[in-house]
Amino acid sequence: MMIKQKSIFRILLKIARKRDIIVKYINLPDCVDGLWLKRKELEFIMLDLDKLTDLEKRNFVFAHELGHSTLHKDKVSNVMYWKNNSNNNYKKSLEDEANNFAKNLIGELTSKCY
Repeated sequence: MMIKQKSIFRILLKIARKRDIIVKYINLPDCVDGLWLKRKELEFIMLDLDKLTDLEKRNFVFAHELGHSTLHKDKVSNVMYWKNNSNNNYKKSLEDEANNFAKNLIGELTSKCY
C-alpha cells in the first residue's frame, strides 16, 4: 500500500511540473494542510508535510489543490476567494468541486498503480 501511495505522489508531482506549477513544502496555519496560490502567471501548490504524514491524505490534499488549479484558475483569484471566504455557499462549492476532482483523480491513479 505504501509503495502505491508513493507512486501516486510521484505522478501528482509530474502532473504539477508538466503544468508549470511550483510545489513547495512549508508550514501552514493550523487549519490548512495545503494551498493553491496563483500570482500573475505563476502557480504554486503548498503542502504542509509535517501535518500530512499519512500518505493517502497527502495525496488527496495534493490532488485537491491540483483540482483548484484545473477547475478554478480562470474563475477565481486568490483575492476573490479570500474576500468571499465568509460566503459559505461560494467557498463550499469551490471546495466540493476540488474534492470531487481529487476523488476522481486518485481513483484513476489507484487503478493504474498496480
